[in-house]
Amino acid sequence: MKRYIANEKGNTMIFMLGSMTMLVLMFVIIGSFANVFIIKEKASNNAEQASLAASGEILAGLNTAIELYDRHQYNYYISIKRLDLYEQNSILKKLGEEKASLRSSGRNLSTIEINHNAINNVIKAELESPGILTGALQGFVSSELDNAVSRVHDAVAKNINDNNGVLSGTTIVFFNKNKRVEVKTATKYKAIKYDSLFPEDKRLIKQKGEGLKFEFLSGFGSYKSEYTFP
Repeated sequence: MKRYIANEKGNTMIFMLGSMTMLVLMFVIIGSFANVFIIKEKASNNAEQASLAASGEILAGLNTAIELYDRHQYNYYISIKRLDLYEQNSILKKLGEEKASLRSSGRNLSTIEINHNAINNVIKAELESPGILTGALQGFVSSELDNAVSRVHDAVAKNINDNNGVLSGTTIVFFNKNKRVEVKTATKYKAIKYDSLFPEDKRLIKQKGEGLKFEFLSGFGSYKSEYTFP
């Protein structure tokens, strides 16, 4: 009888150890899956933030293009002694009026949303109502988009690095088919257990994000620049 009881205790102990091992393995597997989702979400946030930072640089360039175009308007209307026409057609005046309209629209818009919508709407309207000076606006916008490319690269690189993302292999599409800056980037996965078993080429979890939409590009023509960080 004593031998039988001892055997039962031994079997129970083995069963308990086996169950504990299975539980530990289950927790490791669940933790690994959870970690994948966390890293994926981080990569997605990095891509979104980087694309918005890039959009900010483009907005700054477009604002400069508007200022240059307004100066060009002023010089032209002064040359033909029609300052009244400048005061009527000034794109800076139209921009100010558009911002005021958006602020009083009752929509819950942030400062950057007001700035973005106003700039986009004013440029779009100017390009869709061609006049004697419209070609100059197109030239200024094109030039400032070219100038913004390097600033966009710097803004994306800083954002990815500051958020501990993986810069190498990150791609910037400027602009995609949705007329937005698109950033494709990755974050490195680190396993909770047995991390050394994962090869380096299987660690990167890739995601993409899109910035603000620039609808004026519909009447501007195609503009695309693509760059991948080495």
